[in-house]
Parts: sequence; C-alpha cells; structure tokens
Amino acid sequence: MEKKSGNPRITNYGRRILEKGIVEDGRIIDKGKLASELHKLTEDAHPYPLETSRVVASIPESKTFIHVFSLPADLDGEELRQAARSEAKRVLPLEEKELYSDILFGGIPENNSRQVLYAVCEKRVADDFRETFERAGLRLLVLDLESFSIARALFHAQPLTKPVCIVDLGARTINVTIYEKGLIQFSGTIFLGGIALTGEISRALSALPEKAELLKRETGFNPEKEDGRVMLVLQKEFQHVISELGKMARFFKEKTGKEIEKGILVGGTSLIPGLSEYLNANMKIRFELANPLENIDVRVFTDAKDASGAPIETPHGAILANVVGLAIRGAGGNIERAGINFLPRKSENLLEKLIHT
Repeated sequence: MEKKSGNPRITNYGRRILEKGIVEDGRIIDKGKLASELHKLTEDAHPYPLETSRVVASIPESKTFIHVFSLPADLDGEELRQAARSEAKRVLPLEEKELYSDILFGGIPENNSRQVLYAVCEKRVADDFRETFERAGLRLLVLDLESFSIARALFHAQPLTKPVCIVDLGARTINVTIYEKGLIQFSGTIFLGGIALTGEISRALSALPEKAELLKRETGFNPEKEDGRVMLVLQKEFQHVISELGKMARFFKEKTGKEIEKGILVGGTSLIPGLSEYLNANMKIRFELANPLENIDVRVFTDAKDASGAPIETPHGAILANVVGLAIRGAGGNIERAGINFLPRKSENLLEKLIHT
C-alpha cells in the first residue's frame, strides 16, 4: 500500500491458505514452511512480485493480553511512567521477563484522568515471528496488536464519536473489542469459531465436513434452504454468542455509563449468510458487515488474473480488515512508533514508552 495524496492505494496483494501443521492457535509450529510460504507470497503477488522487504505484521489476538486503566491527569513525565508501570505489573499474566510490552496513553484527559492501555505478548511468540520473517528475507518493522489493526482499517477515514463493538469471527474463536476515542476500552473472547460451527452442522445433518462447510457458507441463517435445518443448528450455537455479547455490553455500560449502539462484524465466519440480520433481531446493538476497503483505492483488484488468464476473485473486505489496517500503518509516517509495537528496540524501554493517540 502507498499513500501520496487522497485515499491510500493498494499496489500489490496476495493471499495463501496455509496447510495444517504450519501455524496452530496463533503459534508458529514450522518456521521453515511458513518462511517458504511467505517467500512464495511475495513472489506470486499481483500484479507483480513485491519490490519491498519492509513488513508490518500482527500478533494473533489469542497470544496477547491488554489492560486498560486510568491515571490522574496531573501526572506527567516520570511520575506518569512510574504509575503506569506499577499498575501494569499488578495485572501481568506472566513474569515480566517472559514478555514484550508496550503502552499507549490517551491523548486528551477527561474527568481529571488519562486513559492508559498496556499490552503484552510472550517473548517466545514474538521471537518466532521475527525469526520466521528473517528466514523469508523480509525486514519486520512492527508487530502490531491485531485488534488495533482492525480498528485502524475500519476508522482511519473518520473518527469515532461513540463506542463501537468490533466482533472478529475467526476459525476457532470470536474476539470482541469495544473501541472508542483511539483506544481499546474492552476486549474479550468467545470460544466458538467457524470450525466448530461446521462440525455441529456435520453432526446434526449427518453430512461430510466438506458438505457441512458448504452449507454453512451458502445456506447460513436462510430458513428457506435445506428446510431450515442449517439455520436451526446455527441459531442454537449463536445463543451463547448473543448471551456473551450482552454480558460484555452490560459490563461496559456499568463501567462507563455508555450504551453500545453499533457493532461491526469482521473475519471469515462473519460471511455466514444472514448473520448480521439474526444478531440484529436478537440484540439492541445494530450490527453490520465490515467494509474496510470503502475508503481505499482498490483498482488493482479489477485487472487481477491468474496464470491461465482467468480473473481472480477478490476476497470480501471483511476478511481483509486486519491486513488492510497493517498496510495503512505501513503507508503512514513514523511506522514503528505509530501504535503498539511488540518488537524490542535497543534505544528504549518499551514499558516506559509514551505514544499519544
């Protein structure tokens, strides 16, 4: 991606589906194979191979931990850093020596307090990513927080005035983020994903997994297809999702006094037909499918063809939210400091770093 004037422009793109055993649950299992896949991705990019080796990537949400808290607005300099460090250590999930960490400080204090977001990931996870990119001949500049990257893709063109709930429906989990005023205010995980949904459809309809996956993608919540049987399976599974989303919204309201009116769906499982309509019929939050390409120049997609000359189908924007957010950061200025970065730098202690949103 590049940004010279006007909207950001996608110049090259590529996508590869990894086979099982290379990455599992956000952890790299086979560095050699993943490095090979990354190299092929750069070579097979459309409309021509990548000419840059500079990379902005993200750590999977399941391998990160965030804590949002407030500090007195009159704290500054070393006092602010010491107070943030003390609060962060209080809630660390692991020993600090096993973690890479970073901090964001909210820009404009409210009610005599300043918001702080503290984020950590395991060193071994981040080190595996860095080593793998190096093996692929790529220069990793940033390891971002996935939820921040998605929010950047969705809201880079227009600032938010009210809190928004971002629901990232993945293969194994559903990651929920409440985002407002440039900071993540809340994050949570619901342990249900596309793989489990396919399994339930397969079991209930006595269908092979391949058939069940097709039914999930093409039938979804449509009551007029397959005699409504697929819809009934999905409704049963999503009752838990609705319950958990409701609990998160109530917790946020109790904490802040604010209602969440809008929700945005991203991720591959968000493309289940009728999902947003089903959620809207059962919740006060009004959900819509994400379109992170809305303010992006995507003319590069229109002429894309494979080796045989056939047009290449462009994935839906809801699948691309994270990578679009990463590319927007890469196309901007001060890349390494423009948000969370889990990569260690020799010149500074990340726990003491200030970034003003």
